[in-house]
This record gives sequence, structure tokens and C-alpha cells, in this order.
Amino acid sequence: MTPEQARSTEAQLMKKQQDLVAYRDQAAQALGQEEAVKNEQLYKNIRAYMEKYNKENGYEYVLGYSLGGGILFANPSLDVTKKIIDGLNKEHAGTAKPDTTSKK
Repeated sequence: MTPEQARSTEAQLMKKQQDLVAYRDQAAQALGQEEAVKNEQLYKNIRAYMEKYNKENGYEYVLGYSLGGGILFANPSLDVTKKIIDGLNKEHAGTAKPDTTSKK
């Protein structure tokens, strides 16, 4: 391989590397946007179900809990998480669409 061919090959490889980095960044951005849309829809679905659930149960408020969050202790008998999750799953099972996205 001549020095000119080596420089040409090196330039081609550098271009391919730049293209791959740009593709990776573009794919990561698209994935981030899709994730944000899915999370927003999930929150809306949970919120809608919580409003429906509350009509039947009449809570003044329902608190979210995360380890290290603002709620240090709560009476476990007041925890409606399992009921909410079961209700969401039951409701979702009736409206779930088959996943038609390609996973390659």
C-alpha cells in the first residue's frame, strides 16, 4: 500500500467513524424522545385510572412513595399500591395492542 493509499484509507475510516458517532447520537436522541412520550402516556393513563379509582373510594389524596423521599413512614394498611396496580393491569389487559415493532 502506497502512502497515498494509506492516507486515503485512513480518511475513509475516519469518515465512517464520524458517521457512526453521528448515527449513535441521533439514535440516542430519538430513543430519548420516544421514552419521554411513552412516560408521558403512562403517567396520563395512571392519572386517569387514579381519578376513576378515587370516584369509587373517595380519597382526599394519594401520596407517592420512593425510598429516601418525603414520606418517612406510613401505616401499611393504608397502602393502596397493590389495588391500583391490579386495577391498572386489569384495565390495560382489555386495551392492550400486540407489539408490532421490529426488535432487531
